[in-house]
Amino acid sequence: MKKIVATIILSIALVSLAGAQERQFKLPKKTGTLKVNIPGVTIEGYDGNEVVFSAPELKREEKDERAAGLRLVSGSGLTDNTGLNLSVRENGGVIDVDEVGRRDRELITIKVPNTMSVKVATTGAMNAGRSVDIKDFKGELEISTMYNAISLHNITGPVNAKTIYGELTATFASLVKGPVSLVSVYKFVDVSIPSSLKANVNISTKNGNIYAADGLDIKKEVSKEKKDSDGEDLTGLTEWSRSSDITGTLNGGGMDLILKTSYGKIYLRKN
Repeated sequence: MKKIVATIILSIALVSLAGAQERQFKLPKKTGTLKVNIPGVTIEGYDGNEVVFSAPELKREEKDERAAGLRLVSGSGLTDNTGLNLSVRENGGVIDVDEVGRRDRELITIKVPNTMSVKVATTGAMNAGRSVDIKDFKGELEISTMYNAISLHNITGPVNAKTIYGELTATFASLVKGPVSLVSVYKFVDVSIPSSLKANVNISTKNGNIYAADGLDIKKEVSKEKKDSDGEDLTGLTEWSRSSDITGTLNGGGMDLILKTSYGKIYLRKN
């Protein structure tokens, strides 16, 4: 009996400790658009009816006792209304999420109902080295970053993602909803798709190579008649460049699948 009581007490203590390791802010919402304007964020899709924001519990030395009872504000006019250095505002069907003050490298995780759509936008060199990580999300995604890498895992789409100075990796679930557009200007694009995916494929890199897994049978389009601005026939001729372009169909065609980079390589894998 003493052993059972001790085990229960230990279990309660562990649960309490686990709960104390993060701060949370919850917003009852399961439809609409979540618009995230912060770098270094992890977004997880789930079948729920709340948007849940969480961050690690502050260490004792990180707490500012002088700020007790005060609310963090910024020059932008935004106020921390979450306790996570975030401003969360709802306007109609859109939820805007912005930073307030400095978060340094603190990780923010957001759990989002799969019935919503998500938009992420980040800019500024000060955000270099951070990444936008999204996993297990079944809704529509729109991502635009300048210095952040983008990592997408077990998503369905539709998705339109672009990063200028970061790499882009994506792994799709067995069911994919198009269109899909994945673009990295200066880094690589690495994508894993179901081998049975039916798609109209447009893959392009101006200064790199394209690699595709065995078994992905892309039927290239027959070259159409090409003419220059003076009307001269250019069919059969190739402009001198290091550009690699593949336009065709996969498994007979279907949704649009666009993969592009200007200075990196493209890797197309199968799940």
